[in-house]
Amino acid sequence: MHSLGVAHLDIKPLNILLDERFNAKLADFGTAEIVDSLTIDSKNRCGTTGYMAPEFSRPGDRSSIDLFKADVYSLGKTLVTMIGESNLKPENDFSQQTQGSWTKSDSAQPADAECNSISKELKDLLGMMLCLDPEKRPSVFDLQYHCWVRDSC
Repeated sequence: MHSLGVAHLDIKPLNILLDERFNAKLADFGTAEIVDSLTIDSKNRCGTTGYMAPEFSRPGDRSSIDLFKADVYSLGKTLVTMIGESNLKPENDFSQQTQGSWTKSDSAQPADAECNSISKELKDLLGMMLCLDPEKRPSVFDLQYHCWVRDSC
């Protein structure tokens, strides 16, 4: 989808459908954008509260947002929901429109004591996807090479 220049902008569990073989299909492209550049004026907030990338809610310079990196953040939040890890939440969730963090850094890497039920590799993947700095967040292309995605850890 991203390779075709399409950003979904509302990735969440309700917009992921499974077929009879449990293959995931993304649905509801009502907020999707066909983009000819990576950025959009962030005054046009897109997505669902709780899954929307934090850069849509941050104060300060809102001149542009990387829509593809925003999708990666939303996918990370969706993965957290799907694995049922309620402990994997920022101290101040951006769904409340406040800037918070998982740790003292801009990484979303959760504390080990809070999520012992998931693998080190999945913690690493989520930390990358939920990085609060979109410039440090990987692209979907980059994610396909992560060992948790490739199942080669």
